[in-house]
Amino acid sequence: MLIIKQKSEPISQMKSFKMMLGTTQPMASLKDNLGKQQSLLKRIRVLLPKPVDEHCIWSLQKNRDLFLWADSPAWASRIRYFSAKLIQKLCQEGLDVRYVRVKVALTGRQHPQSKRPRRATPLSSANMRLLNAVAESVDDDALRSALMRLSQHGAQ
Repeated sequence: MLIIKQKSEPISQMKSFKMMLGTTQPMASLKDNLGKQQSLLKRIRVLLPKPVDEHCIWSLQKNRDLFLWADSPAWASRIRYFSAKLIQKLCQEGLDVRYVRVKVALTGRQHPQSKRPRRATPLSSANMRLLNAVAESVDDDALRSALMRLSQHGAQ
């Protein structure tokens, strides 16, 4: 068993997260990059038509590539449709973009799971009789057996 001892500090000596975020160079750089990405996302959302803009959830520019994330495959397709116009508008605003790459970031809220399992629809009695008749006329034993088992899945 691994026991980790932590040095406890009085509350008066503890640093706030905001203070820690701004004091170290790597954290300040991360904060700056995050701000730039959020600013870019706001610019992109202004350029996209409603309601497509609401489904563009993140953006990132690497060199001349612009990466956009949508909240579902359907909305990603719609964003791709507007990518040529988006490049043109961003270039007019002075942003050097040559390619737009749209990805899907599933957040878990798009596909709610059903609470109860789906039940198979039972066969009608007419379909049961038809499967039995076909099974009796088939020469292959394996196929005949499978059709007979399938015909038993009817309404009881």
